[in-house]
Amino acid sequence: MKTRELTIREIIVVLLLGVGLACTMLVVSCNHEVENGDASLISSLHAQTHKVKKITVLSGDTFDIHLWDGKRVLGYLDVQATPDAAQAVMELLNDSTNPEVIIYERKEGNIGQGWNVTVKVTHEGNRINLSEWLTESNFIWE
Repeated sequence: MKTRELTIREIIVVLLLGVGLACTMLVVSCNHEVENGDASLISSLHAQTHKVKKITVLSGDTFDIHLWDGKRVLGYLDVQATPDAAQAVMELLNDSTNPEVIIYERKEGNIGQGWNVTVKVTHEGNRINLSEWLTESNFIWE
């Protein structure tokens, strides 16, 4: 039987498919609580500032957000980040303190039903709005 070596492109495609599948499974599991959502959960989240326990970057503008009160939400920023933004956002968040999120209306996003959010962190003594930082750093699509 003949074997052939995979090209770099084929390897990258397979890796991206695997990452995409893993993210989809993660989002489906974290969305379950909110999608089945009762009205009290929705009203307790809407248009309020929440302290964040943990943020997992799913892409440069999409996050799995764990709140200090035990709730977990899928959050979408109000900008569409470029593919290379994810790494920069992870570095910024890892080097920041005091994360907060303001949760707005429900949104059907590219990986599931979530919330429009504003994410704010403190970095080097300055309060930063993540959407504004992405824009200023040229990490968004025009």
